[in-house]
Amino acid sequence: MITTIITGNVGRDAELKRVGDGQVLNVAVAAESGREKATIWFDCEIWGRRGEVLAQYLTKGAKVTATGEMTLREHNGKVYHKIRVHDIALQGGRRDDSAPAPAKRAAPKQGGESFGDDAIPF
Repeated sequence: MITTIITGNVGRDAELKRVGDGQVLNVAVAAESGREKATIWFDCEIWGRRGEVLAQYLTKGAKVTATGEMTLREHNGKVYHKIRVHDIALQGGRRDDSAPAPAKRAAPKQGGESFGDDAIPF
């Protein structure tokens, strides 16, 4: 098994398909490789309920990092990269104007010890 981590952009909206009793979400991710910045396309698949839930977020242009088992196949002289995704994370993202603003951090009580983001002791 070859475990691969890729970071790239979704090339088109993800497509959810029914396969037998289950379902699979297919998404194409374009990642840059090497100094020449060559683009490599990965066909990613996410099986089961996770795929159904993620379909709405994996839209064209979204930046993602995916980890999974990679396989290669060749057809008519062209190599295809396929990843069975185990973990995927959206990088950045969009914010809906109607979404509530993030909660502000409460001020520390007098005399108590407080650690800001850059003062965490580890």
